[in-house]
Amino acid sequence: MRLLVLAALVAAASLPAAAQQPNRAGPSNRSAPAPAVPAPVFNVGIVDIAAILRQSTAAQALQRQMQIEQEKYQVLTDQQQRTLQAEEEAIERQRASLSAEVYTQKRRELQERVNRTTTELRLRRRQIDEAFTQASGEINRTLLNVIEELARDQNVQLVVRREAVLYQQAVFDLTEAAGESLNQRLPSISVSLPEP
Repeated sequence: MRLLVLAALVAAASLPAAAQQPNRAGPSNRSAPAPAVPAPVFNVGIVDIAAILRQSTAAQALQRQMQIEQEKYQVLTDQQQRTLQAEEEAIERQRASLSAEVYTQKRRELQERVNRTTTELRLRRRQIDEAFTQASGEINRTLLNVIEELARDQNVQLVVRREAVLYQQAVFDLTEAAGESLNQRLPSISVSLPEP
C-alpha cells in the first residue's frame, strides 16, 4: 500500500516537469498562448486644494475673522503694554520720595502684574489659535468628504493633490466640482471665541 502511494506521488511530481520539457514532436502540438488579461481600469483624480480654499466662502470668512481677531489681540497687547509701562514710569518718578522698602515693594507688585498680564495674554492667544484651528479643521473635514463623494460618483480610485502630479493624461480634475460642492455644503463658518 505504501508503495502504491509513493509511486503515485512520484508520478504526480514528475508531471509538471514533463509539461515544462520542450515538445520533441514538433510545433504542431503546442497549445495557443493564454489570452492576455486586460489591465484593470484605474481612474485617478486630481484636486488643487489651494485653489479650492481660495474660492471657498467659508475659508474666506474664516480668514477675515482671523485677521479681525489678530488686530483685536494686537490692540489689547499694545494697551496692556502701555498701561504697564506707565505704571513703571510712575514708580520711577516717585523713587526719590520713596523708601527703599516701599520702592522694592512697588517694583515687586508691578512685576507680579506684568507676569499675570503676560499669562493672560498667552492664554488668550492660545484660545484664539485653538478656535481657528478647530474651524479650519471643520473646513478640511468637509472638503475631504466632498472629494470622497465626488471620487465615488465618478468611479475614481485615487485622488492626489495637483502639486504632486508631474505628468497627467486622462485624469479627472475634481477641483471645480469640489469647490462648488464645498461652498454649497459649508457656505460660512463661525468661530467660537471665549470672551476676553
